[in-house]
Amino acid sequence: MNIKWILLALCLLATSLVTAQTSRAFLKAGDKAFEKKDYYSALRYYQEAYEINTKKLELAYKIAEVAREFFAYEIADDYYKKVYYSPKKKDFPLLLYRMGETYKFMGQYDMAQTYLKQFLKEHPSGRFSEQAKAQLEECQWAADLIKQEDDVKVSHLNKRVNTPYSEF
Repeated sequence: MNIKWILLALCLLATSLVTAQTSRAFLKAGDKAFEKKDYYSALRYYQEAYEINTKKLELAYKIAEVAREFFAYEIADDYYKKVYYSPKKKDFPLLLYRMGETYKFMGQYDMAQTYLKQFLKEHPSGRFSEQAKAQLEECQWAADLIKQEDDVKVSHLNKRVNTPYSEF
């Protein structure tokens, strides 16, 4: 009976070691791809590593960062939220800034302003604070611009403008 328990324990230990090695391999491959600015590959490798170990918030943050670099803002937002709603969000000092920046790029200016203001509350000075202030102004400008009505009139031009023949 004892031998069965020992064999079971060894099997479970071997499985966890293999999983850890695989996760580390994906993480290492993701880091190499990131260094080469191959953000798509880095994103895929990091996501594979995260699927193996979903408890690593550092990995979720890395995925969000590389997705932001890759202009995949919806993916970045999903992973930033995983970090934001965790009890360890304070371990990521730029989280609020990055979330605000991501929402700005997605055109959600009110959400962007919320996170940027929160960031400035926690970090009133510094390089990123200055950038956050500038981004807040940009968000306000964009939000105001969207509210304005356009004075543009679109009209159809006559057939002489574009003919079926080459015009060069």
